[in-house]
Amino acid sequence: MEPLNCIAMTNRDGELVAFGQFYNRLNFCHLARLVVNPEYRGRGLITLLVEYLCGTGCLHLGVRQASLFVNAHNLPALKVYRRLGFTETDYPDLLPFEGHLYLTRWQKKAEGDVTFGQDLLQGS
Repeated sequence: MEPLNCIAMTNRDGELVAFGQFYNRLNFCHLARLVVNPEYRGRGLITLLVEYLCGTGCLHLGVRQASLFVNAHNLPALKVYRRLGFTETDYPDLLPFEGHLYLTRWQKKAEGDVTFGQDLLQGS
């Protein structure tokens, strides 16, 4: 298995607010373990996290597409991923997780550095 690359987002006090990983899976930048602290949901952190992981991961791995698995019943996550351009795609083998969907998207061309927008963490 490829090494996992991780990103942890913290507030000024060092409290974990979001976490995610990427690795090469079938020549895609595969996102995994995407989590936002419940106290910080609704502030756009998942968008920042996914965009950062896709941009950094695709560049680091030398690929142009990203992928992820999502529980088919996790409607809030599905809504966000679809808004970010992910579409349901047939997995080339048996899905490794029952009740999950395989989503993919083409990565936009990188345009400069990605920043997290500290304003989303203000007041924390």
